[in-house]
Amino acid sequence: MIRKIFLLFVIILSVNAHGKDCPPEKIKYVQVERDKVLVFLENQNWHLLGFYNVDGTKEMYSAVLAAHMADKNVSIRYPEGYDCSAYELSIGAHMVRVYPE
Repeated sequence: MIRKIFLLFVIILSVNAHGKDCPPEKIKYVQVERDKVLVFLENQNWHLLGFYNVDGTKEMYSAVLAAHMADKNVSIRYPEGYDCSAYELSIGAHMVRVYPE
């Protein structure tokens, strides 16, 4: 019985972990506002990285800033169904990946 509950718990967590990875691109602009951070990726549009009061936003901002300064590509993950080409400032990112080259 405990194994079944554990398996169900793992399945639920893995379903919530999925999302939409926007294609890797270079960061064109980073905009820091009073309560949030926005990024503009080449061949995409403005995206909300996150609000400062949300866990992980400052860490993602640090990764984005380092990638921008080093001219590295990044991929940003958003919830399933997110349109990476749309101007979207209401949905925060789940993850930022920096590519080495």
